[in-house]
Amino acid sequence: MIAIAEKRAVGAKVVDVSFDGRADHLAYRVKTYQHDEILVVTIDASTGKAIGDAIVTPVSALDVKDKIELAGFRTAMIDLSDVRRLPNHTGLKAVSVGLDEEDGELIFLVVVVLMAH
Repeated sequence: MIAIAEKRAVGAKVVDVSFDGRADHLAYRVKTYQHDEILVVTIDASTGKAIGDAIVTPVSALDVKDKIELAGFRTAMIDLSDVRRLPNHTGLKAVSVGLDEEDGELIFLVVVVLMAH
């Protein structure tokens, strides 16, 4: 999903990917950052196509916590696309990735599932 989202908006950086429980079928909600805006789009997990309209929010309208996380993301040495480098042979699949704050530190939070063989 990260690669699909980054291809949709050249130069955009994915800052969050999570399951979208509101969709009729398996879909991901993807947030990207570009040009001082956050774009949220729902992507069908089967087809990789956008579902519905994207929601655009200026960074200035974000709450304080989101602004802090975004500032940390901009200075991080890695980004969410690095999650794609999880070794395939481990049987792990990332299902949700994003920024979080823990004890005053910004962290990348990656939720993985162990796939049955």
